[in-house]
Amino acid sequence: MLERLASLESEPKARRAALIEAARIAEEVIGDRQRAVRSLDVWLKQDPKDVEVLTKLVDNLRATGDTRALVAALEARAACVPGTDDAQSDHLEIARVLARFSGDASGAIDAYKRVIELYGATDEIVDELSEQYDAERRVDDAAALYAAEVRRVTDVPRRAELFARLGDAERKRGDVEASLSALLSALGLSPTSRDAQGALERLLGVLSPTEPDKRSVFARGVEALAKSFEAAGQDDRWLALVPARLAASDDPDHKCAVLLSAADLEEAGAGGEVR
Repeated sequence: MLERLASLESEPKARRAALIEAARIAEEVIGDRQRAVRSLDVWLKQDPKDVEVLTKLVDNLRATGDTRALVAALEARAACVPGTDDAQSDHLEIARVLARFSGDASGAIDAYKRVIELYGATDEIVDELSEQYDAERRVDDAAALYAAEVRRVTDVPRRAELFARLGDAERKRGDVEASLSALLSALGLSPTSRDAQGALERLLGVLSPTEPDKRSVFARGVEALAKSFEAAGQDDRWLALVPARLAASDDPDHKCAVLLSAADLEEAGAGGEVR
């Protein structure tokens, strides 16, 4: 009935009030969110920049689960709200709706990139964007994102984490030198980083000390990993690296030192008994 009365109103203020009331009754009394949406849409065709009505529309569309219409309404509201914070909130919600509910990773990536370009990066937004890059297997974009972030971020643990991710991304791109460089930077910031250790193990897994062009990277990587295990007191993992360290080394003195250290560690682990 109220929708019909609203259609008969010629005065805009009265028509707006009638349509808002019709939407309220549909939402709160009847429980018909779709009907509420239709009433609000009628007014927005007349005044598409009415932020109050757009907000009511957004609230109802969240409840209906119509993600396409919700994204459109958020876009419309973001273009009209006076405050930067409100626009940022809407733009970020668009990215999250596309990522989490629409399954539109490509659209979500564009939306997250817009948020970063307009408002700057945060750790949370970068992590959410990187998830979408992973979903789309956009390794080059992920590597570029992490490289930019290690320049932006000052928090040491976060930088170590980002360098570890960058190392993984560079490995996937096939650049083992860049991968090792990033992982050494991660361990330089956090010598016992589990993220960097895991990424370095994955890098070593695609290398071989018998490949002349990869031998140097393998040797430097395995020594860095051994140093990290030693710093963390991870004796079993350190010992497990001994064969790889011996295979990667051409220095007899270094091999002897590795074997002697391994013997000492095993003896200490056996309670001092000579084995």
